[in-house]
Amino acid sequence: MTDNPLLGTWTLVRWYNEAAGGGITEPFGADATGFINYSGDGFMFAHLAKADRQRYRIDDMASGSPEEDSAAMKTHVSYSGRYEHRGDHVVHHVEIASFPNWAGTDQRRRIHFEDGHLRLISEPFPYQGEMIVALAVWRRPV
Repeated sequence: MTDNPLLGTWTLVRWYNEAAGGGITEPFGADATGFINYSGDGFMFAHLAKADRQRYRIDDMASGSPEEDSAAMKTHVSYSGRYEHRGDHVVHHVEIASFPNWAGTDQRRRIHFEDGHLRLISEPFPYQGEMIVALAVWRRPV
């Protein structure tokens, strides 16, 4: 993996979804935040979150109300597992994820580098009842 341009930590610049009909949305807003890391031992993690997430009323992560739990789930996406860099794409072999249905799946992303930024482009998948392609733009931390 010594020639792997993905290695290291990247910070989120922008995450947006393109719908099959052409609409563009930013699920966590224009100020979404996040990190993705590709390690030399073949593991990766990704965390994306809404910048102004609602805090729980009490400081106990296991005692939130159903509304608090729902808001927390819908404003944060994370997953991790092994990965394979394959030239113009990367395959994330998801082992654990905030969205349980992704655990045990392969998430393939096309890779595009431009002006020091890494762009990861998903394959189409269902989101809020329509097929979308997710695009995440990352940069190296300064």
